[in-house]
Amino acid sequence: MRTLTTLALLLALTGCQWGPPPRIPYVDGTTYVEPDGDRHDLPGQARLGVTGITPYHGGHLVADTRIFEGTVGLAALVDGERTGLGPCATGAGVLSADRDRVAWTTMGCPESNQLGATVVHVDATRGGGGWTRTLDRQYTFFAIGFLDEAVVISGWLGPVRVVPPSGPITVVPHLRTAVDVHGTLVAGRSTVVDTATGAALWHGPRTQLSSFSPDGRLLVGTRGRDSVLVSARTGALRSTLPRHLEGLTWEDELHLVGVVRRGGMEALVRIGLDGRAELASPVVPEDWSRYTFETQP
Repeated sequence: MRTLTTLALLLALTGCQWGPPPRIPYVDGTTYVEPDGDRHDLPGQARLGVTGITPYHGGHLVADTRIFEGTVGLAALVDGERTGLGPCATGAGVLSADRDRVAWTTMGCPESNQLGATVVHVDATRGGGGWTRTLDRQYTFFAIGFLDEAVVISGWLGPVRVVPPSGPITVVPHLRTAVDVHGTLVAGRSTVVDTATGAALWHGPRTQLSSFSPDGRLLVGTRGRDSVLVSARTGALRSTLPRHLEGLTWEDELHLVGVVRRGGMEALVRIGLDGRAELASPVVPEDWSRYTFETQP
C-alpha cells in the first residue's frame, strides 16, 4: 500500500507521464548504466560506493563515499584495473566543452597523517597527454571548469583562481567561490562574471547557482525552496521546476535529469525547460547514494 501511495505521489509530480531512461550514463549503486541500457559493475567500488564519475583514458575516474571535509577517495578504472589516486581528492573532475580533457585536484587528507601537496591534474578522456601543476598553497580546491587551456579552481573562501599549464596563476574578479564555467563565463554562487571583460554581468543574492546548460544560455539553481532556470547573462527567471528534486544534471540543451524522493521511495525524472517532468526509471526504495549521473561538460 505504501509503494502504491508513493507511486501515486511521484506520478502526480510528473504529470502522470512515463518517459525513456536517461540519455546520459549514470551509476545505479555501483553499476554503470549506458544510455542503451547496458549495465556493468565498477570494479573495486562495491564497498566504497560512488559519488562522482567522469570519462578518463577510455575508462573512468570514480569518486567514492569516503567523504571528509570536502574530500573523497578517487580511483582510475581503466581496462578493468583500479588505480587509487590522491591521497584525497575533491571529486571525479570536470570535462572540457569538447569532452577531450578532464581536470581534477588532489591533496592531502584533512586532519590525517596522509600528507600531500595540492595538485591540479589535466588528462585526456581518451588516449594520452596532459599536465599537472603543484600549487603553492596546500588547501582544499575544487576543479570547476576550463577557460581555454587553463583550469578554474575554487576553495571555500576564495579567491577563484585560473591555473594554466605554466605561467602566472590569475584570479576571477568579483567571486569568492565558483560553481561552473561555460566559454568565458564563470558562475559563482549568486553572480556571473564574464572573464573576457572582467565584468560581473549580474548578482542575485536570493539565487544559488549550480550549472550552465550545454549551450550556455541558462543556469539551473535554487531560489528558496524552488529549483529554477535563469538566463545566464541576465539572471532573469525563465521557469520554476518541480520541488523535491535532487542531483539535477543537464541531459541536453532542453532537458535535465534528477532524482525525486518521497515517502521512502525514489525514482529518476526528466524535466523540460518549461518545468514539465516525466518518470525516467522504476520507483525503488530510497537509498541516498543509489544514483550518480556521469559528469557532463
